[in-house]
Amino acid sequence: MEIYFDRKKLKILVDVFYHLTHMTISLFDNKMRCLLHTGGKKRYCLEIHSDPQLRKLCRRSDCENAKAVKNGGNCRRPYLCPAGICDAIAAIRYENITLGYCMIGKFVMKSMAAETERTVRRIAEENGMNTETMLNALSELPVLSQKDVDAAFLCLEAFLQLACREGNIRIDLEGFVSEIDSYFDKHIGETITVAGLCNTFHLSRSSLYDAFKKNFGMGPLDRLEWKRLDLAKRLLAETHMQTGEIAAAIGRKSTSYFCKWFKEKTGMTPLCYRKTHGGPISPEE
Repeated sequence: MEIYFDRKKLKILVDVFYHLTHMTISLFDNKMRCLLHTGGKKRYCLEIHSDPQLRKLCRRSDCENAKAVKNGGNCRRPYLCPAGICDAIAAIRYENITLGYCMIGKFVMKSMAAETERTVRRIAEENGMNTETMLNALSELPVLSQKDVDAAFLCLEAFLQLACREGNIRIDLEGFVSEIDSYFDKHIGETITVAGLCNTFHLSRSSLYDAFKKNFGMGPLDRLEWKRLDLAKRLLAETHMQTGEIAAAIGRKSTSYFCKWFKEKTGMTPLCYRKTHGGPISPEE
């Protein structure tokens, strides 16, 4: 699946957001690779990231919260980073597809200011850092109320909606369909449902059907049935596999059901098809 980000136009939007809120903002693709960042590196974060272990913990926290946003019902998630300050992450979505993520921070929640200071003192002591330096760096971060954060998110979501509407972030559904079609090949012997496909690929039912109709002239399950029939034909004509083995290979656990289904689709039994197309006949047949 190809997702396109117009970095030049998105940079204009994130710069406007920073000008309005004075909060750093980073855009990531759906694999959490940074695309854009504005607001500069805060001195507090530079101090924290000078320790490789703390830097690693911060990165892991970002990825875990991105995963939580992607899999959960909430499109946005404020959280405490391992360094004791606040970040917030939002999923950038088209239908149910997660195209990427947007992170805002680095700030201190007004209601947690005292707790944050204690956390910073502990981190400095445990990691051999200068406490005064860390506290001075902390004092440079904005202190925000919950209303401030909520207002920033509303502003951010409006920017992201504008970006998607103007095509600054867009998805190549044709490539997306190819990805699902390959998924069919790998899981052709398993039970596959529309609900399962929507959940696996984070796509709405209507978008899934529209994409398959546009590319194949049929729905996703009709396409799967076509691929199963095509595979069954090839296995009958080219291999010594028994009918029951072929049935299982394409997700038909009952041989009798497979024979009935195959005849409905082709007008002949599997054995007749095998004989007609010069396939090898096993002794059992």
